[in-house]
Amino acid sequence: MSALLAVLPLLCSGETCETRAGCASCLSGADADGVSPCKWCYSSRRCARNDAPSSDLCPIYATHPAVCACEPSVQGECHTCVSKLDCVWIEEGTMNMTSKLPGAFSVARARSWDGVCWSGSMFAGPTRVMDVVAPSVGYKVVTTRQATAWYWGQCALKNHSFAWTLLLLLVATFAMGLAFRAMTVSNEERRAPEPGAIQF
Repeated sequence: MSALLAVLPLLCSGETCETRAGCASCLSGADADGVSPCKWCYSSRRCARNDAPSSDLCPIYATHPAVCACEPSVQGECHTCVSKLDCVWIEEGTMNMTSKLPGAFSVARARSWDGVCWSGSMFAGPTRVMDVVAPSVGYKVVTTRQATAWYWGQCALKNHSFAWTLLLLLVATFAMGLAFRAMTVSNEERRAPEPGAIQF
């Protein structure tokens, strides 16, 4: 229902999703819940109405503008993806789609979510975004994603391993700095003349 309400301003303005070019333009005008009146299809690189039913021609789509900076169709490999600090490379993941029908009926299915560039950060990992598509009143498709293996900033250490490695290096560097400072102060104290001593 929220997707239908989001489409109403678009219909009243006379603008269509199909005329929007690019992910950012397509997903602009999202409501407070992040639901856009349009959805961006990665495979066809086209914009469509959010209340339009999905098909095999558009297996991976987005309705949240937060993912536009890391479009999978643009950042096609790990090294290209992680060169942007606000993107993470999804090596392994699952995309869960739940079709909620009128009443209490729902149908769930899962598909692989591998080899995708997604928005995220070193500590938080991939941005958790829930896409909602409502083809008709009382029926909507909710898509959630879960990444089991992802990279940020490099393509060797998975998940939070890189963040922990950087943190340990920072702590070790700080500890070495303190130890060096303490050793320097100790040497200076040993070299300092005792009070009352005559210096030649």
